Amino acid sequence: MDNPYHYRELTHDELEHIMRAVFPHVEMYSVVMSDRLQAYREIRRRTVQRLYALDPLRLRNRVPRRIHQMLFDIAALVGNRLIARSADRQGFQLALSDFTIVEGKDPDCLDLIAVARL
Repeated sequence: MDNPYHYRELTHDELEHIMRAVFPHVEMYSVVMSDRLQAYREIRRRTVQRLYALDPLRLRNRVPRRIHQMLFDIAALVGNRLIARSADRQGFQLALSDFTIVEGKDPDCLDLIAVARL
């Protein structure tokens, strides 16, 4: 999803390279999702696609960043409500057990964690 608050999203390799340039000891981890969370994210993806369809010319990317962020916040609020309703109908409740932290690189990870020591 194109988030106007993210100036740049790093890949696993990019983050590791940056961290190793500064810290002598770096451990990299991946946050992976349960099958349940992957199903929830599919609901979210479809909802975001419906919202993006309202802007087929991608005009949101042609307005000043501050306005883009405001539009993103409004769309996120509407989208989150739609997603919550859909998830509720399917009985989905997000739980801590839906996230697992594994050592190393996982191409399907949700997020990255770098632990650095001097």
